Amino acid sequence: MKILLISPIPHDELFDLKSYLKDRGHDVRFVGTQDFEEQYSYFVKKMHKLGIVWFKENYYKEMNENIKKIYLDFNPDLVFLTNGAGLKTDLLRFMKKKTKIVTWLFDSVKRDFMIKTHKNFCYYDRVFVFESDDIPYIKKQFGIEAEYCPIGYNNKKYFPQEIPKDIDIIFVGNASEKRVNILRKAAEYVFNHHLTMRIYGNWYDEKHFWKKYQFKKHNPVLFKYIINNKIVPGKVADLYRRSRICLNIHAAVHSGINPRTFDILGTRSFELLDERENYNDLIRPNIDVAIYKNADDLINKIDYYLAHKNERLQISNNGYECVKDKLSIGNCLENIFSTISTI
Repeated sequence: MKILLISPIPHDELFDLKSYLKDRGHDVRFVGTQDFEEQYSYFVKKMHKLGIVWFKENYYKEMNENIKKIYLDFNPDLVFLTNGAGLKTDLLRFMKKKTKIVTWLFDSVKRDFMIKTHKNFCYYDRVFVFESDDIPYIKKQFGIEAEYCPIGYNNKKYFPQEIPKDIDIIFVGNASEKRVNILRKAAEYVFNHHLTMRIYGNWYDEKHFWKKYQFKKHNPVLFKYIINNKIVPGKVADLYRRSRICLNIHAAVHSGINPRTFDILGTRSFELLDERENYNDLIRPNIDVAIYKNADDLINKIDYYLAHKNERLQISNNGYECVKDKLSIGNCLENIFSTISTI
């Protein structure tokens, strides 16, 4: 099958969809997209906020024109999107005339930056979501039947490897109010108990020096443990392997489990996860992962599991056995393609 894969570049870096599809014999042409905010300078973005919208409009116009040229040259059997952010309705309407379009949402449809994609849902032949609560929402808002498919882990990069554990606590993810509030308490505990903790992600804007000092002023203890860098999946996997406790703190809008859940388990590492409303029968709470209910409970669980190595090892082994045969990104793609073969 000839597949035009249109996906944000970070998605392909994390999940390597292009490689998995090629491994399964498909002829794949990949188009990596990037948000306007990631491409332009502070000055240009400031101009946009002041009402000068030409820069942003022209950026997305050129991006869509480029995709259209590639589409016409490649003549795919299927257009496969992750999220579909930045794609114009006119382009989707044009491709829809002779090609099936499938989207797999890697973010909840309720997140602010996904709102602009809502007008395009009528052009998708199938919609797959990793957040099961999006299914009734999509049905109510758009009259479309969405299907659940978890986003598995990239088992080419996230796999077990025995290396010394020299980090007590690790968290990888970008800043949010929820995460700051929880990790602020964790940082105080770590500092008072002379432990090691590392927090990787985008936590303040390095381009503007005052952002760093503002963050430090409001979070003096937490700041000590922040490494304000984006890191590649292979490095993330090593950090999980080196850590006694891997924290997973979901975005506030999510009620189910995120892909990071499986990344951690795929390295056979111990995961401490914020309590979820829905585990979708994919993992067993307090068997495959440890669960905490709030910041105070998190501190209690950190204290307990650092002191009980054997229990940590049992849970991490359970978690790995739970995901290794069924929750790789390749298996999840197989499930999608076995479903869409009928369209």
